Amino acid sequence: MVPDRAEIKVTFDGSQIERALTALAPLPSAVKRDVYFCEDVTQGMPTATPLLDIGVILRIRQTPGGKTESTVKLRPCRRSQFPGSWLRSAYDDDPTVKLELDWAGDRRVLAASCTGEPSEQLIEAVSSGDESVGRLFNDEQEQFLQECAIQRVSLRTLTLLPSFIGTRWGPWQPDNLPYDGEIVLERWTLNAALDFLEISVRVRLDDATQEDTALRTALHELGLDPESAAGTKTARVLHHLIEQQLTSGPS
Repeated sequence: MVPDRAEIKVTFDGSQIERALTALAPLPSAVKRDVYFCEDVTQGMPTATPLLDIGVILRIRQTPGGKTESTVKLRPCRRSQFPGSWLRSAYDDDPTVKLELDWAGDRRVLAASCTGEPSEQLIEAVSSGDESVGRLFNDEQEQFLQECAIQRVSLRTLTLLPSFIGTRWGPWQPDNLPYDGEIVLERWTLNAALDFLEISVRVRLDDATQEDTALRTALHELGLDPESAAGTKTARVLHHLIEQQLTSGPS
């Protein structure tokens, strides 16, 4: 079995962000969410991303007064990491388990994820230190992590990093974009130097090359440069948040 879906991503930064938002207007209603990541942070040690380095990303997204979602993501990964039961879940439309190709220009990697829905009160308890990070992830997510990651990870020893605001628009089909499909916009803003706007579309893997070309061509026609943001935004954001955590005191 191979994944049959791909998520195509194009990321902008700098002056391209406002140009993109203007070019794609009118935008649908925005949804603002608090975004958290978890990492293995040790006070007194240099800034490092031990989880990210082994392809583990732990993220929580909280919509004030709305849905809260925790995600265990393995990226990059290989199908050989997953026992048959997890592969079956991914291909049987299990709403909590997903396996797809992460497609960002020339960077194309397999990504797998398992999601849960912790309560808003639980996030507050973890943030205040009354509960461990492990409580944010349910039994299925912990089993997914332990059985499929390339190294064992103890969720209870991790640190919940400071949150930032993520803004999401869509999915919708912009009137001004000559692309035949719905897109999603997501903006992460931490400071003037760390401000990203990502355009994403989900397509059948068989159509991904054609859809990627069509999307990038459409963006060029609007005067936008799909290559404006180099590197992975997650790595840059994690390094910044860990430095912020280390300077704020013991975790």
